[in-house]
Amino acid sequence: MNTWSEEWRIETEARAILKMSKQERDMFFNGRKDKNGKSIDRGRLRSVDLRLPRS
Repeated sequence: MNTWSEEWRIETEARAILKMSKQERDMFFNGRKDKNGKSIDRGRLRSVDLRLPRS
């Protein structure tokens, strides 16, 4: 698979999300709230989370 392809991006993001704990997934999808109740940081992954394990 070409590592520059859209399929690769989707697969690596899906794997990163599946490795998250429930609390981490909730924060990923819902974000943190600022003092006004507005969501911040929703849907952000660290680049470290996108690395695939070596076979």
